[in-house]
Amino acid sequence: MKNNLSLAPQAQQGGDQPDLRFIGTGSPMRDLVRDHDWSSTPLGPIGSWPASLRTAVGIVMNSPFPMFLWWGEDFVQIYNDGYLPFFGQGKHPRALGQLGRDCWPEIWHIVGSQIENVMCGQATEWQEDRLVPIFRNDRLEDVYWSYSYSPVHGEDGDVAAVLVVCTETTSTVLAKRRRASLDALHLRVQHCHTFDDVFAEARAIAAGNPRDIIGFDVCHGDAAPAPEGAVRIRDEKTRLTLTFEPSPRLPMDASYRAFLEQFTTALGSTMLRIEGELTLRLANDQRDRLLLDAPVGTAVLVGDDLRYELANAMYCQITGRTEEHFIGKPFAQVFPELVGSDVHQVFQQVYKDGTPYVSEATLVRVSFWDQPPEDRYYIFNLSPLRLLNGPVYGLMAIAIDVTQQVQGRNQIERLNADLHRAARTKDEFLAMLGHELRNPLAPIVTALNLMKMKDSNTRAEQAVIGRQVEHVVRLVDDLLDISRITSGKVELRKSTVVLADVLKKSIEMAGPLIEQKRHRLSVEIADVTWYGDPARLAQVVSNLLSNSARYTPAGGSIHLAARVDQRTITITVTDNGQGIAAARLPLVFDLFVQGEQDVDRAKGGLGIGLALVKNLVQMHEGSVRAESGGPGAGSTFTVTLPLVEAAQAAGARAVGPAAPRTEGSLDVLVVDDNRDAADSLAEFLRAKGHVVKVCYDPVDALLIAGDRMPDIAILDIGLPGIDGYELAQRLLALPREKEVRLVALTGYGRDEDKVQSALAGFHSHLVKPIDIDELENLMVR
Repeated sequence: MKNNLSLAPQAQQGGDQPDLRFIGTGSPMRDLVRDHDWSSTPLGPIGSWPASLRTAVGIVMNSPFPMFLWWGEDFVQIYNDGYLPFFGQGKHPRALGQLGRDCWPEIWHIVGSQIENVMCGQATEWQEDRLVPIFRNDRLEDVYWSYSYSPVHGEDGDVAAVLVVCTETTSTVLAKRRRASLDALHLRVQHCHTFDDVFAEARAIAAGNPRDIIGFDVCHGDAAPAPEGAVRIRDEKTRLTLTFEPSPRLPMDASYRAFLEQFTTALGSTMLRIEGELTLRLANDQRDRLLLDAPVGTAVLVGDDLRYELANAMYCQITGRTEEHFIGKPFAQVFPELVGSDVHQVFQQVYKDGTPYVSEATLVRVSFWDQPPEDRYYIFNLSPLRLLNGPVYGLMAIAIDVTQQVQGRNQIERLNADLHRAARTKDEFLAMLGHELRNPLAPIVTALNLMKMKDSNTRAEQAVIGRQVEHVVRLVDDLLDISRITSGKVELRKSTVVLADVLKKSIEMAGPLIEQKRHRLSVEIADVTWYGDPARLAQVVSNLLSNSARYTPAGGSIHLAARVDQRTITITVTDNGQGIAAARLPLVFDLFVQGEQDVDRAKGGLGIGLALVKNLVQMHEGSVRAESGGPGAGSTFTVTLPLVEAAQAAGARAVGPAAPRTEGSLDVLVVDDNRDAADSLAEFLRAKGHVVKVCYDPVDALLIAGDRMPDIAILDIGLPGIDGYELAQRLLALPREKEVRLVALTGYGRDEDKVQSALAGFHSHLVKPIDIDELENLMVR
C-alpha cells in the first residue's frame, strides 16, 4: 500500500469518496468521526481537509492514550476513544465537532487562556493534578487532571490547532486528600479526654477539607430522617451515627462513602476509649474510696518504678510511715532498706508477669517510724491492675501485719518443744523408775517362788509377801502404761474372744484385794463374743473392781455385770462403798485424782487407775462414766463398748493355741550384776531341773560361752562395761556348734525397748520381776 504524505488534499477514490484510512475503523469514536457531518462545521467536508489536519486527526484517533484536538480559531473539537470516560453524561456525543467555547463554558475561563497562549506560539506547560471542574452527570464536578497542550502547525507553518494529552487523576487526588484528613483526625483525637474535645477536633478537620465534608451532626436516639442530599453513617461497632453534608460537586461513590465511614469509626473508637477511661476513672475512684476505708493495709502502685498512687491509713500504720512518705514516690524511695530484697523482687515480678501472688507470713526487716530496722512479719496479697486492652499498668498490694501472731506462735512452739522435752524426760524418768523398782522385785519374786517350793510352814507369810509384791508390780505397770498411753505409744492387740473369759481374768487380777477385804462379789455376764484387746479390757475391769474394793468397807458388796444392748456391750461395776461427792464426779477419771481416804483406810494408790480405764476404753472407741448418789451411797462405773462379733472382725487374727510344752534339761547361762537377782533366778531354774551357770560380769560370760555355748542365755541389759545388747552380739559372733537362744532381762518394758532388743538378736524380752509362767514357757528344748 502506498502512503501519501503530501500536504495537498488527497485524491478521492472511487469517484467522490474521500480516503478515510487515516481515521481508522473498528471503535466508537472512529466510526463517529467517519460518519460525522463535517460540512456543517468550520472544518468542512473531510475530503477538503488539509494534510496537517488529517495527520493530526490520524494521530489522535489511532492513539490509545486520551487525546483531544482543538482546530482553528474556533477551536473545533475532535477526541478519541481514550477520552470518552472523562465526559460522563451530558456532553458526548454532541461535543464532537462542537466549538470549544460552546462545549466548555464552565472551564473556559481556566483553559481558554492556556489554549490561546499555545496558539500564539508560547511555550507549553505540564499541568499535574490540576482542579478543572467540569459539568457532567448533571452537576458541576470537581475533576482533577494531569495534562499538557501541544501546538499543531498547518501548511503555512503557523500554529493551526492545539493537541491535548491528558488523564484524569481525580480518584488519586481524593484518596490522598482523604487519607491526610483521616491521619490528622487520628492524631488529634488521641489526646482528647472528653466528647466535646473530640467533636471540636473533628469539626476542625472537616473545616480543613471542605471539598469532602461541608459539615456533620451527631444523631442521638431516634433522629429524624436525614435531610435531602445528606448522608447518614452509623458505625455498628461503636454505635455512633453521624449525618454528613457532603460536597455536591463529588459523586457519592464507594470511595466517598468509605471515607465518611472511616471518619465515623475514628470518632466512635475515640469515644469508646474515652468511655472506657471514664469508666476506669470512676471505678478507680470507687476502688480508692473502698481501699482508703479498708480495715487492712492497702496500697496501689503504678508504672515500672512501682510508684505509690494510694496508701490507706492502715498501710501507713503497719509500715511505720505517713501518707506523705508514699504518694507519688517509687517503692525504692519509700523503702530504701528493702531495695533488692525478696519482697522488692516479688513486687517487681508481679508487675512484670501479671501473675497474682499471695505470701505466707514473711519476715521483713523494715525501718519503722525512722528508727533502725526491725523484724516484722507480713502477709502480702499482690494483684496486677490492667488496662482495658490488657497490659498491666500497676498492682494493688494488701498487707497484713502478723508480727504478734507469728511471735505468739513461735512462743507456743517453744513451749510445745519444752513440753515435749519435759514429756520425754518424764517418760525416761518413769522408765528408769520402773527399771529401778523392778530390779529389787526380781530376786524377791524369785525367792518367794523358791520358798513356795521348799517351805510349806510359812504359806500365810508367803501369801502376804506375794500380794504386796503383786501390788507393787501393778503400781509400776500402771505408771508405765499411763506414760505410754498418753504419748500414743500403745497399740491394741485385738482378737475375737469370749467376753466371759476376759472378765474372769479381771476377777482373778482383783481377787486378792477383794478376798482380803472379805467383799461379796456377784457376777452377771452375758454369753457373747467380742473383738478387741482382751488383756487391756481385763486391765480396765480389774482396775474398776480394785477401785470398788479399795473404797468399799470390809464386808461390802460389789456387783459385776455385762449386758448386750443392740450393737453395744455395757459393763457395770457397782458397789455400796463410800460413794463420790457430786463435785468430784467430773474429776474421777483425771490423772492422779484419788477419792478421800482416812489414814487407816489408805491403800497406797497413785490415782492413775481410772485414768488408765478412760484412755483404754477410748482406744476401743468406747466410753466410761461414773455415777454416785453422794458420800456413803456407793458408786457405779459403766463402760460402753461397740459390739463387733467374730464374723464382723474382718482381717482379725485369732490367737492360736500355745505351743506344746516339752520337758527336758537345758544348759542355761544367767548374766546379771545384781547378785541376789542372778543367784535366786539360777536357784529357781536348777530347782526346775536345768543346768545353770551364773556370771556377774559380762567378760566372764564370754569366757564361759567360749568354752561351752549354752542352750539359753538370760542377759541383764544394764550390765557394767559391756551392756546386754553388745554382749548379745558378741555371743552370737562366737564359734558354736549349736544355736543359742538369747533372753533379754530388764526393767524396761516399752515397745521401743522390745524392738531394740530384737534388733540386737534377742529372741525374747522379759521384764523384771519375771513372770514365772512366761519364763517356764521359754525353757523348752
